[in-house]
Amino acid sequence: MIGTPAFMPPEQALGKREEIGPASDCWAAGATIFTLLSGELVHVANSAEALLASAATQRARSLASVSTTIPASIVRFVDKSLAFEISDRWRTGYEMREALLNAFEETLGETLATVAPKLRAQITAEFSLYHDDSATQRGSTKHDDGAQGPLSPPATPQHLKPAPSAEYGAHTPEGIVGDPPQTAAGFGRPSTRVWNSLVGIIITLGLAVSGFLALHAAAGSSARTTTKNEPLAPTESPTSGANSAALRELSAGVQSWRDASMWGAERTIAHALELDPNLASAHLYLAMLSTWTAEETRAHHHSASLNRNLLSPRDRILLEAYTPAMAVPPNLAASVEHLLAAKESYPSDWLVLYSLADMLIRTSKLSQAIEVLDELMRVDPSLALAWEAKAIALGLLEDIEGTRDSLSMCIQLSPYASSCLETLAKLDMNEGRCPEAEQGFRTLMAMPNPANYWPTFLAATIYARGGSLESVLRTLEQGWQLSSGPKREVARLQDEALIHVLAGEFLDAKRTVKEWRNALSGTRYETPRTRAVKLDLYISLELGEYELAARLASEQLHERQSLVSTAINDSAMMALRIQYLAGRLPRDLLEKRRATWLEQQATRPNLVGSTNLRWIAAYASSALTPEDAAEALRVLPSYLPLPDKLDRDVEADAAIGRVYLLNNDAKTAVTYLQRGANSCRATRLPFEHTWAHMNLGIAYERLGDLPHACEAYTTVLRRWGKESRSVTANEARKRFQNLRCASPAH
Repeated sequence: MIGTPAFMPPEQALGKREEIGPASDCWAAGATIFTLLSGELVHVANSAEALLASAATQRARSLASVSTTIPASIVRFVDKSLAFEISDRWRTGYEMREALLNAFEETLGETLATVAPKLRAQITAEFSLYHDDSATQRGSTKHDDGAQGPLSPPATPQHLKPAPSAEYGAHTPEGIVGDPPQTAAGFGRPSTRVWNSLVGIIITLGLAVSGFLALHAAAGSSARTTTKNEPLAPTESPTSGANSAALRELSAGVQSWRDASMWGAERTIAHALELDPNLASAHLYLAMLSTWTAEETRAHHHSASLNRNLLSPRDRILLEAYTPAMAVPPNLAASVEHLLAAKESYPSDWLVLYSLADMLIRTSKLSQAIEVLDELMRVDPSLALAWEAKAIALGLLEDIEGTRDSLSMCIQLSPYASSCLETLAKLDMNEGRCPEAEQGFRTLMAMPNPANYWPTFLAATIYARGGSLESVLRTLEQGWQLSSGPKREVARLQDEALIHVLAGEFLDAKRTVKEWRNALSGTRYETPRTRAVKLDLYISLELGEYELAARLASEQLHERQSLVSTAINDSAMMALRIQYLAGRLPRDLLEKRRATWLEQQATRPNLVGSTNLRWIAAYASSALTPEDAAEALRVLPSYLPLPDKLDRDVEADAAIGRVYLLNNDAKTAVTYLQRGANSCRATRLPFEHTWAHMNLGIAYERLGDLPHACEAYTTVLRRWGKESRSVTANEARKRFQNLRCASPAH
């Protein structure tokens, strides 16, 4: 039970967790509007405890009992929001918003869209005078012409003037006489001139649904920054006949995008397409949201192109700018040139500036991207997304402190900035800050509609801080429940296989992987199948089943030819590496096939980090002998810089450290192996994490640091020591005994 008692619905005050849902949020929103309009809380009480008791047991007062000047349509809206029974309230925020818009129209006789400009003007007039109350009390103010004279309130149409109220003080030509009284909760009623009129009510409600009034966010800029008469709402052409519900979903999705909630943005915009499959701007935005070019991304871009006549002028320019990025191979440099030209036409448009910065990051022009983002922050200071992009750019530049500061600013601007929270938590995982990472993923899990993969990272942090495998599995179950249909079974089998590996239960892991691969038999995509195959291959290697590992690798090379590959996951080099490590592929043939693979990779998207990740896949992870390591370090300058700390997880650290260890540079090896072994990703990458500990022990041993060497070997033996066929555990046991380590092995 977490929250403010005064704004807590009955079911929450009673601790009925299973009943808390969207209707609970509607009650809280209604309570907020009740207080904004009346200056009082829903329940009258003298303490938080009494408020809590009232929330749990008493029905809310009608808004009409607090103020007689509020229109009946608004009273009905608020009263329904505050109904005691859940079934009597609005069911969702969407339903509540529709009802509020209807109440506006019933009260004003026109829609909110047509009255919004009048409200903005009224807000300006009302609040500029409200700030001059001190001058009013002195009885004079300075006019523009320099003359002194009494301050008069703005002219208000007769039908909008409130009735005099002795409780608020008498109305005089000079304003309000007397201070508003205090309620039991310490709330003061605002000035009657501003708030106790129908115009004030409409302004307040307009502010309460500012998300709806801010539809301009989806189109690209606020009124102060719009250029070229770009429309403020994310609507299609007036002749498009776009579904209004779909447009509302699109607006919400773009706001999530601005708030740096990529997960929420993709889900919501995709839902808009379910409501209206021909919504061209939704197709365009989904294509732009994708980090890399894939089959689905191109399909969305193509759909937007087919209906380009329905796009706004700005969005048509963005569609054209992203066309080179959708080519085979993608030409991201050409997209940068198009976006630079778009910036000339729309110098203050948030989406144009952000897209330019994002594309500059993807083409490794990081300093230039940061300049554009700084410009964007000046234009649109509330854009959390800009801070998220800046954090990525700084992370790629190895400015980890700047990355953390940018992510923190992003989270301050938007409490729903799931992308920033996730990036910060993953950075903490890579850096071994496991308690901080755990808190980050717990915060993410508390958000509406959590991603189905967040529990897997939360479980990893729980294990890293000493949690049992049972507690890890309980957490993983939350992720399974967030998936549906076949995906749920795939998620369960994947997680169970990884946990079996971590516990050294390799035969159980093999059986689970077999079920996992069967569950994936219908998928056309290489990435999910590669995860299962990779684990299967690693188990065979670890058990010394080299012939089986080589055969499985050959089967994977054949099977992948019929699968759809993605830009960032290619299993071909992994399979070649396994054949070489298993002793079934000569080194000269590996070199020949590796060269062919690298040529093919050169035609794929030029993502930031992709070049050095290819070095890890082709050279570092394949290093088996000192000669292999020397070759990897010889070609390394062509692939520099090494992966940055923002993206470099235990898999990369373990591979890099192993190369330096094979090259007899134990001191440098420790730098990478220690980071990999300290990371919080053991449950996600159990082989890589355990191998990092093993090689770290060898590096410490060569440096003469025997206590730390024993500690590293102990970790290996605790995990895999009960499996007599484990190649790594047997090596660790031999070294552990030779060093006469004092630490217990089990």
